[in-house]
Amino acid sequence: MHDYYATVMEGEPLPYVDGRCGVWESAVPCVKLAARDAITNEFAKFYEKSVLYGAPSRKPAERYFIASANRMANFLDEKEYANAISLLRSIASDHNHEMIKTLEHVTKVNWSSNEKNRIWLVELLNGLATLLEIKQRFLSLRH
Repeated sequence: MHDYYATVMEGEPLPYVDGRCGVWESAVPCVKLAARDAITNEFAKFYEKSVLYGAPSRKPAERYFIASANRMANFLDEKEYANAISLLRSIASDHNHEMIKTLEHVTKVNWSSNEKNRIWLVELLNGLATLLEIKQRFLSLRH
């Protein structure tokens, strides 16, 4: 279990039921924290390396996308996939979203400081959303 289950963000207690997000209204902060957690633990380290060693190659980026999508999928209810995907897409489409501020604080990267950083973040979020969509389709085929 990751520490976001015990985290309080912006004065909101993290809602969960049996370790999963509950109904969509209460799941929003949970999905935000999951996205933050994925980017903090997976992408921030990779971003730092990409700054040190030049442009990131696609293969490691794909591995990070898959790892993060899987981590998010592990506690998302099947019915919540569409909502998580929608949230990730909306965050990616609005670089002034409060989520960007949270990510800046947690990753210590000023994502909105320049276009290159913003494009990188949007790529990461869209990559996560795409992989969640693929995983959602795969799950629906199993039923």
